[in-house]
Amino acid sequence: MTSLTKKNAKYLWSSNCEEAFQTLKKALTSAPVLAQPDVTKPFDVYCDASGNGFGLCVDARRVIAYASRQLRKHEANYPTHDLELAAVVHALKIWRHYLLGNTCHIYTDHKSLKYILTQPELNMRQRWWLELIKDYDLEIHYHPGKANVVADALSRKAHCNFIEARPTGVLWFKNRLVVPKDMELRKKILDEAHTSPVHYAPGRCTKTETKFWWTRMKREIAKYVSECDICRRVKADHLKPLGMLRPLAVPAWKSTSHTKGYDSIWVIIDRFTKSAHFIPVKTIYHAKTYAELYIARIVSLHGVPPTITSDGGSLFVSRFGSNYNMLLEPN
Repeated sequence: MTSLTKKNAKYLWSSNCEEAFQTLKKALTSAPVLAQPDVTKPFDVYCDASGNGFGLCVDARRVIAYASRQLRKHEANYPTHDLELAAVVHALKIWRHYLLGNTCHIYTDHKSLKYILTQPELNMRQRWWLELIKDYDLEIHYHPGKANVVADALSRKAHCNFIEARPTGVLWFKNRLVVPKDMELRKKILDEAHTSPVHYAPGRCTKTETKFWWTRMKREIAKYVSECDICRRVKADHLKPLGMLRPLAVPAWKSTSHTKGYDSIWVIIDRFTKSAHFIPVKTIYHAKTYAELYIARIVSLHGVPPTITSDGGSLFVSRFGSNYNMLLEPN
């Protein structure tokens, strides 16, 4: 029936609409007795968002009200963080007459929303929502999805309409075999899918989703793969851990120096081993000093090279070569 309320929608009252209308009337007339709000107690608001809509519940030890609605077109494009925050904002708007001026606790299954009030960087939509949230005396708490059952159920479509029973007694969900709640059987299915000669083939275990179905299947597959010993060894990080950075101390005075008199770095690269040498030098050094350093730091490690290539500096083109050859000549 919701589709009939859209702008420019063609009004066509079908048998499905009539059935939904009668079901809605029956649910409203036989709903559980809801409690009246007690302003002396803090309110608890449970929020959840899914790809289909929002599910909300407010109570103060006893349920006061439920709410749910479908996502609008633009909301379907929201990232998860904004979608969960939109559910909180929707709850504050529709129950403003209950919550404004009273202490309330917001429970959501999106953990990062706990820190929305202290986040330094927000987009424009989040900033606008934050202005609304600050009108309320509230505190946001993380509530795992498996515990947030009421709001979670209100925000999602039921799977019952997609489950089909075959004459053989086997259940099928969207052409996928429904696996009963038998942990040993599910483990055998995952073992068969994951274990093969090409064990580490990407996505091999996730292909099980195209053939089988059970609730929270993706979560169980991710947990199974993360606990696989072979996968963990193959994906292990074999790099040597980096050491802790040690920043230089701040000089006590402008004349304090940590360079020990050096003002330049002489870079020498061995083209065969690709090893680089960084030698601290002074600009006042003569060609003979550079030649002595080269023999002490480079020739002693790599031997006498057949060629030396420089970047064209005048000191190394002429005088360095003559001093270097003179030092290498036997006395």
